[in-house]
Amino acid sequence: MDVTPVLYYFCVGILLGSVGYCVVLYLAPKSRVAVNNKAVFITGCDSGFGYQLAKRLDSLGYTVFAGCLLADSGGEGSKKLRAECSSRLRTVQIDVTDDGQVQAAVQQVRGQLPTGTNGLYALVNNAGVCQPG
Repeated sequence: MDVTPVLYYFCVGILLGSVGYCVVLYLAPKSRVAVNNKAVFITGCDSGFGYQLAKRLDSLGYTVFAGCLLADSGGEGSKKLRAECSSRLRTVQIDVTDDGQVQAAVQQVRGQLPTGTNGLYALVNNAGVCQPG
C-alpha cells in the first residue's frame, strides 16, 4: 500500500477542516455589550491611551466623561476632544493627586449622568503619577 495518497488526503482534510472552522468562527454571531445608557469615566485623557480610548468609546455610542488635567485651563487634549467628538463626550477637570478635584469631579459626573443611566458602567483609571526615587 502506497502511503502518499493517504498522507495527501489526510493533509487536505486537515486544511479543509481548519478553513471551515475559521469560517464558522468568523460568521458566528458575536455577543456585544449594548451601549444604551452606559456612561464611562476615563482619567488621563489629555493625550495617549486615555485620549484615544475616549474618542473610540464616544464613536461606539457611550457617554464619556473624559478626565483631563488641563480641562479648565484650555489644555490641547481637552480642546481636541470637544472639537472631534460628539456631545456625549464631556471633559472633566481632574488632578488625581488632589482630593478636592477628585470630589469635584465626582459631583460633576453625578450631575451630568444622562437620564436612564444607573451610575457609571466603567471607570478607566489611566492617569499616571510618577514620583522619582
